[in-house]
Amino acid sequence: MIEESVKIGKRIKLARTYADLTQDELAEKMSFERGVIQRMEKGQRKVDLQEIKRIAEITGKSVEFFTEDEPEIKIATNHSQKIRDYHDLSDEALEAIDKLAELLRKK
Repeated sequence: MIEESVKIGKRIKLARTYADLTQDELAEKMSFERGVIQRMEKGQRKVDLQEIKRIAEITGKSVEFFTEDEPEIKIATNHSQKIRDYHDLSDEALEAIDKLAELLRKK
């Protein structure tokens, strides 16, 4: 169960960063204290399905993004800015990036 919480937490952080939201902003949109978001992202707090649905809605991700099995998502601080830079790209450009990333994961 702890591994699942850590996986979901990493994806929450990725989705939040991709949506160009701070922990404070996500917490405000969810009517939480910032510390709740911090604990979620660290895998120290279980996230229920309703919360996942709300985070998905806020960040523009699918519920499956947070729950399906995929390779571990790692976020390095030097990559955070790149993720923010992608925020303004068109849907077609983002799809192209996703396809490229998938090809690179297979190598």
